[in-house]
This record gives sequence, structure tokens and C-alpha cells, in this order.
Amino acid sequence: MPLVIVKRDPEKVSDKKIAILSRALPAIVAKALSTGKGTKGELASGKIQVWVQDVGQFDRNVPEIGIIILAQLYPAIEKNLDHRRKEIENSVAAILFRSNDGFVLVLLVKKGSFGEFKKI
Repeated sequence: MPLVIVKRDPEKVSDKKIAILSRALPAIVAKALSTGKGTKGELASGKIQVWVQDVGQFDRNVPEIGIIILAQLYPAIEKNLDHRRKEIENSVAAILFRSNDGFVLVLLVKKGSFGEFKKI
């Protein structure tokens, strides 16, 4: 399950734009980082979490918007990661009407462990 962390400067990226972007990101990331239907690395947009944070008083040297994606490493993704990242970048830039500066960073994790707990 990929995790998408979005950090934005609220003075430069409006609530309207960030709302549209946060709704679109799961589908954008699923399309760009999936290894294909029926494969171990197939991604469903409903399983991708998006966390949005505003720049805080202690942040320094931050862009107008930054997007960091943590995803599991699969060889099919690794071999053309730059192309996949560029797809995400272009989709994000289109949603923002190319009126903001920012970045997309995709970090692939080789091993990880995920578990859920439920309230009683």
C-alpha cells in the first residue's frame, strides 16, 4: 500500500487546488506505479493513502508543494521509475494548472511490514 505525503504552502496552493489534487492522487499513483492487473504489485486506488500537511513555522526551504510517495519495490517499477515518476509529475502539474513550483519524489522500499489494528 503506497503512502503519499503532500506538503504545501497554503499561501501559494489554494484549498481548492489541494482538494482536487488529494482526490486525484490515489488514481494517479495507482496507474503510474502498478505492475499490472493480476500481478503481485497491482495497485488499487482505494488502498493508497494520501496525507496532506501545510508548511509549519519550523519548516525551512520548502517548495510551494512537495509530494513524497513511499511504495514497495518491484523490479517492474524499478526499471522505469523515472518514467513513472514523470507521469505522476505531469498529472500533478496539470491539476495545478502549472502555476506552482514543486517536486515529486518516489521512494521504493525493498522490505517493509504493515499491520492494522482495530478499535474495540
